[in-house]
Amino acid sequence: MDEAQYLCEKIVIMDHGKIIEKGNPEKLLKKHFGGPVIKIPNTNLSKKIKFTCPIEIDGNVIKIHCHNIDSAIQELINAGVSLSGLSIERQ
Repeated sequence: MDEAQYLCEKIVIMDHGKIIEKGNPEKLLKKHFGGPVIKIPNTNLSKKIKFTCPIEIDGNVIKIHCHNIDSAIQELINAGVSLSGLSIERQ
């Protein structure tokens, strides 16, 4: 779906010859998936940061659930957090 988001204007999903979903990639992603998740190693967060987005700690990874990726990354940069090991995924 990640590639389709960039390569396609419309998507049709079929199951056993029947159309079960159709629309533009962004609409389908919003309907069936959560927003983006920024993952960053917990070791990079030497300071406590007050995030404006919900976060969860999953082992040694901090997951930041934020629809505005730019502002979340800017918060990390402003706090002096290393972005080494950062990844962004759809949930």
